[in-house]
Amino acid sequence: MVQEATSYIKKSLGSGQEDAILFCGSGTTAAIKRLQEVIGPYVEIDIRSGEIDGYDAIFLSPHKFLGGPGSPGILLMRKVLYQLESSPPSTCGGGIVNYVNGFNEKDTLYVEDIEERENGGTPQIIQTLRAALAFWVKEYIGYQVIEKQEHTYIEKALERLLLNQNICILGNTSAKRQAILSFLIYSTSNSSLAGPKNGSNGPSNNTDSCKEEKGYVGVKPRWTRVSFPYYISHEEFEFILVAVEFLTIYEQRFLPLYKFNLRSGSWSYKKKAFKELLSKENKCNVHVLPVASAIHTNTVNFNHYNSKICENVNVIAKQTGSINKFTAYLETAKYIASLLPKFPPQRRLPNDIDINLHFRL
Repeated sequence: MVQEATSYIKKSLGSGQEDAILFCGSGTTAAIKRLQEVIGPYVEIDIRSGEIDGYDAIFLSPHKFLGGPGSPGILLMRKVLYQLESSPPSTCGGGIVNYVNGFNEKDTLYVEDIEERENGGTPQIIQTLRAALAFWVKEYIGYQVIEKQEHTYIEKALERLLLNQNICILGNTSAKRQAILSFLIYSTSNSSLAGPKNGSNGPSNNTDSCKEEKGYVGVKPRWTRVSFPYYISHEEFEFILVAVEFLTIYEQRFLPLYKFNLRSGSWSYKKKAFKELLSKENKCNVHVLPVASAIHTNTVNFNHYNSKICENVNVIAKQTGSINKFTAYLETAKYIASLLPKFPPQRRLPNDIDINLHFRL
């Protein structure tokens, strides 16, 4: 099965007899990953084996494909580039030696087949099969269909979000791009953590870099990235855009429900604070909203509230469809936002953190 999966992947990449395919661990290097993200995983991939204008090598990360997580990185190269015929392979492992006498290393004979000798050790059976299935899905749907759908989604997203003055889209918005959007939200909060949360391209002065040297790696530029894959429904696509727009209005209100770690940059959900918030019935009639009602009625056994919410939402979805499910999510979020102060109090920070820290775009 592994050989069949390997052959299918090579065929999908336009490979021939003079090419060799190597499975490289669980992914590729940061540089290769970056290149893969730039060209996109769903474009046509063809090494054009044996042709004058063909490629010398192709490398990619199948874990970017639908169903691809857990698959190995792939390097497909012309065999003439391989210069280790009389030397040990780049990565040693079991199954790569034909003969060894134990006296002289020079007498060792390695397997001649490049793919076999460079895939030594325990074979990546499941990983290779997963990669082959990911390619099968891509070939079955067709890269033209995938590219067209994702192009439609990213164009609609840009057209809509660029009109929002509270959103800053990063990158060239006029050039053709993948259905991946990186953005910032201009904070309306007076919270001193708005800087680390929203971030940008660089500190306002060189002294700001000292914060990371002191261990405050959470105080650094950062942004949010969202993808619009071809397989999501139009309803889900609309929900994502509405959710982003929702955050431009209410994001600062939810800060009291989270704890920010200045050293790790992580946000921790404060269950106790949320429980206390919902216990104040005088703020609003929670029974108006089904999902909010599910949250409220389960405050006694709060550790299991997530499963109760999901169960309630799934029932709503079966009865009224996904549109009403997404509506329930948003209405619940609005309800929770209505219970929170519009501008939460400023948090206490260490004395060596500048509360006016900001970043230039």
